Amino acid sequence: MNLDHPLSSEFLTEFPEDAARILEQISVEHVAALFETMPEQMSLVISAMLPGRVAACMEQVPDVLAAKLFTAIPASSAARVYRLMSQVKQQAVSLNLSTQVANKIQRFMDFSLASAGAILNSRVEMLAQSLTVAEAIRHLEHPRHIVSGDIYIVDELHKLVGSISPGVLLIANHHSRLKEIMNRKTQSISVHAMKDALMTHPAWNKRLRLPVVDRDNTLLGELEYSTLKQSLGEIKSLSDSDPIDTALSLFSLFWFSIGQLLDSLLSIADTKKGDEK
Repeated sequence: MNLDHPLSSEFLTEFPEDAARILEQISVEHVAALFETMPEQMSLVISAMLPGRVAACMEQVPDVLAAKLFTAIPASSAARVYRLMSQVKQQAVSLNLSTQVANKIQRFMDFSLASAGAILNSRVEMLAQSLTVAEAIRHLEHPRHIVSGDIYIVDELHKLVGSISPGVLLIANHHSRLKEIMNRKTQSISVHAMKDALMTHPAWNKRLRLPVVDRDNTLLGELEYSTLKQSLGEIKSLSDSDPIDTALSLFSLFWFSIGQLLDSLLSIADTKKGDEK
């Protein structure tokens, strides 16, 4: 995007969601430069951008400017980005925030120690549903990305709308939109759900990780079954476990992985049959 072009400012202001999708495809350094050049026009765009991308850009800009941008966006959006920044950057930005703004952001970050919010992993891979498969793959090809499970798909307000496995993504038509091929039956858990109650969630029968959402279905992160069990003191180290139990656990994990692969392939086959009809 040419920053000297007279339409650049208008485009950012009038079409923030479209601008967000474009900026997510550009290097962090260039987007951070745009934050510094046109901070007034960036607030709506930042709210529409994926939190992880914004956090990476915030790491590049001066602390005073980062605090200014945090003040300009909704506290809920600011909290999602704040969680993903380094601890050093968090502290530096906090020093430049007013007490009122800092308290607003903190309210969106405080969860009961007995809830899922206390142990969720905020650093999850998410993509916008409007992206094409080719754009999504290009986004994930960046060296910083290590995809170890399903990729969560969100709408323009970062609400969870589906998921897709890397395998399905790689063999899908590159011109398809993610919203056209994603799995819409993605089970999630509430960030406020109590940890002990979550142990009996039926989705654990098929998944080792589950997305965590707020009351409005905004994606906040992910919870691993092993983390949940560990937080409740129910995991023994492998050295303390019975070797037969350990072998059976590894065997189950192997077939669980095979099952996920077959499930993905069957989903693709069903999709192709539907297209031929």
